[in-house]
Amino acid sequence: MRPNFMSTRYNKVITEPLAKMGFTNAQYKMGVFWLSTGIIEPTEEEIERAVYWWEKAAAKGHKKATQELGWLLNGKFSDDENE
Repeated sequence: MRPNFMSTRYNKVITEPLAKMGFTNAQYKMGVFWLSTGIIEPTEEEIERAVYWWEKAAAKGHKKATQELGWLLNGKFSDDENE
């Protein structure tokens, strides 16, 4: 289920400055934001932005960002983890 757009938008306003300052959890959350902005499927641009933020967080050892990045780059998303 996708998050409510308005709450997601609000989170971006709060989280993006922290991500730009290098806060790892904020960088991870920005990746999540970019994959949850669309009504249907994320666009190529949204995927690229998610990868950008998750790579930054993963480089600092953020385990969840590393996991999500792996799923995304291998064509699997979190919903597929039970396969």
